[in-house]
Amino acid sequence: MRTFARIWTWAWLILFLWCVFSPRIHAASVTITSCQNPTWDQASLTLACGGTIVTPPVIPPVIPPVIPPSGDLCKGFDKVLSYNWDWANTPGHIDTANMGGIGTNGILVVSFIATPPADVNNMTSTSATGYPAPNLINYLTLGLSDKPCDLYPAAPGSSSSTSPTVQYGVGTVPIYWASGKPMGVALKPGQRYYLNVAGRDAYGMNTCVNLPAGWNCDIRLSPQKPPGH
Repeated sequence: MRTFARIWTWAWLILFLWCVFSPRIHAASVTITSCQNPTWDQASLTLACGGTIVTPPVIPPVIPPVIPPSGDLCKGFDKVLSYNWDWANTPGHIDTANMGGIGTNGILVVSFIATPPADVNNMTSTSATGYPAPNLINYLTLGLSDKPCDLYPAAPGSSSSTSPTVQYGVGTVPIYWASGKPMGVALKPGQRYYLNVAGRDAYGMNTCVNLPAGWNCDIRLSPQKPPGH
C-alpha cells in the first residue's frame, strides 16, 4: 500500500513539473501534426516528431445503422417474391432461384395460416440459407411476424446469420428456465403469419451489394411444421 502511495505521489509530481517547465507545451509556435515514426523525448516528457509535438488522430465512433421500424415494411425493396404456404402440405424447400431470382434488393415473403391442434410445447423451426452455392456464406435475416416484409419482429421472432433460424409452435411454447423468456414464437391457430427473409444484417444493412463475380443473393427457405401437424 505504501509503495502504491509513493508511485502515485511521484506521478503527480512529474505531471506538475512537466506542465510548468516543458518549453514545448508553452511555446507559442508549437504546431500540431502527425508522423509515421514518432519518438518519445524522456528529457522533456513529450512525444516528438521532427521538432513538433504529435497528437493522435481523432477516430470517429462507429455508429450502427438504425433497425428499420415497423410500418411500410415492403417499401425499400425493389422486388417482393410471394409464396403462399398451404399448412396442410409442407413444400420442403422454397428457392428464390426458381421464382425469377431475388435480385440485389429483394425479399421473400412466405404467408401461411397455422391450424390446430394447439398443443403444449410443440416446437419446430424454419431456417434459411443462401442457395445455390457459392451463396451459402451470404448474411441473411429471417423474421417470423404477423406482418409481411417484417424482418425484425420482437424476440424470439428474428434471426440474423448465414443460416438464420426461428423457432415456433402452435399454442403454448416452452419457457427457457435461465431467462424466463419463451424459446419460440407462439402461433395462434387460424391467424395468418409471414416468414420474411432477405439479404440484410441485424442492423438493416443490405448484404447483397458488392458481391464477387458469379455470386447472387438467391435464398433457400426450409419451412417446417410442429409435430402432430
